[in-house]
Amino acid sequence: MDSVPLVGLAVLVILFVLILVFGSLFTVSQTERALIERYSRFLRVTGRGLQIKVPIIDAVRRINTQLQQFETQVETKTKDNVFVTIFVSIQLFVMEDTEDHIRNAYYKLYNPALQIQSYVANAILGHVPSMDFDEVFTSQVAIADFIKAALDAPMEEFGRSVHKVQVTKITPPDNVRQAMDNINAARRDQEAAKAKGEADKIIVVKEAEAQMERDILLGKGIAGQRAAIVDGLARSVEDFKDKFKGIDSTEILKFVVITNYFDTLKEIAGKSHTNTIFMNHSPGSVDEVYQRLTSTLIASGVAGRFEAPLNDGPEERRRAAAAGSDGDDRS
Repeated sequence: MDSVPLVGLAVLVILFVLILVFGSLFTVSQTERALIERYSRFLRVTGRGLQIKVPIIDAVRRINTQLQQFETQVETKTKDNVFVTIFVSIQLFVMEDTEDHIRNAYYKLYNPALQIQSYVANAILGHVPSMDFDEVFTSQVAIADFIKAALDAPMEEFGRSVHKVQVTKITPPDNVRQAMDNINAARRDQEAAKAKGEADKIIVVKEAEAQMERDILLGKGIAGQRAAIVDGLARSVEDFKDKFKGIDSTEILKFVVITNYFDTLKEIAGKSHTNTIFMNHSPGSVDEVYQRLTSTLIASGVAGRFEAPLNDGPEERRRAAAAGSDGDDRS
């Protein structure tokens, strides 16, 4: 009977020892640091791995040392009175180089996210209002650097180091965004119209150059055609002179010209889509047509080909003079 209390006491002692042993051992992971408090007062900072503390009277507080990111947004007004919302991302971590930094990081900041937001808002409200609206959009890196410079000293006091600050988005009001879209659309339309005008200009110039070359070639073709006609008339006159002796060159030329004239009328009449042409077709008018055609040939330098045959002898000169006197009588 006396052994029962002893066994119970031994069990209690063993349990107490186990509690003391296991209560004095704890581990600290690689991503955190531990702070030991004794009677709710800071005592020391431990390392990582298996650590020892005094059971019951010591308490363990832990702080994360990984890189942390905080998101915040601040609405402010630019120099030209446009309200914008600036979205900022802040990356920071707990400094571990000294024990004081770890202690300050744990005890001095109750709500790090809220405190950081107030510092960011203060930095933006003191810097962005001095910038124009367009400058804000083109200076995101400069704004981020300014915010980081404004956070470095206060965060170091709280045992934290700012790794990077990024301005992730700048949002203007809907009406301002719509106006910007309209401006960009108008600028693109202007550039498109300018490009189209340049293209149309090139097309017009090329068409003009092509028309010029076409006219040149057409003129050369017409000149060649007329030269061929003149050569044909000259050969026709020479053939008539060879076959019909005693007929002077003037009568032969008149016959050839009148024949071509009637061939032309026949060709015009044979066209299905030819406009109606009213012409005086009396014998006197035919002679007038001949006179005009020969005047044209003479003006173009063709008459020289037929002047020599007209002055071959006295008979030719007499007939030419008689023809001239008849023309004077008719006039």
